Amino acid sequence: MALRGQAFDTMMLVISVIVALAILAVLLNIIGNITGIGQGDPSSLMHTQLKNMVTAGYGCSSPQTTTITRGSSIFAKQIQGDIASIQSTDKLEFSVDPSLSNNGGIVGTSGDFSGSSTQGSLKASGLSSQSAQIVFVVCANTQATPNQIFNICVGPTTSSSTITGCSPQSQ
Repeated sequence: MALRGQAFDTMMLVISVIVALAILAVLLNIIGNITGIGQGDPSSLMHTQLKNMVTAGYGCSSPQTTTITRGSSIFAKQIQGDIASIQSTDKLEFSVDPSLSNNGGIVGTSGDFSGSSTQGSLKASGLSSQSAQIVFVVCANTQATPNQIFNICVGPTTSSSTITGCSPQSQ
């Protein structure tokens, strides 16, 4: 006859819960490392890089690859998001490699963070294919006066000429 204490079943339940939580943590870690799940949106990737560069104060981010689709537009205000230290008069310039901007494929404009759809935007309305792989770098100069300066340089994944020439200085 096996004698067990009153707490035996309760302890088995507690151990089962701990094992289940450990397995859940491992699975969530694996799922979180799978690329392509909510991580490819160009505007959110640019926002994250911009936020990092605002924190750094000066310099350029590391190159980031993403896919932009035909007809999409990215605006300065959209990239700014919740970054409170960026003012509406701060300057943003999209520099696009000529190989992407040929025939109006991807067009970038300079402007500010005021929310205007004609200033500080990246538009992919003229892409010949449904989407294009791009590489971008975000550069920041938060010490510039009277306005902070931000440059987002966009190039094809086959060339680094535009992104290596990106600068946090006014262009």
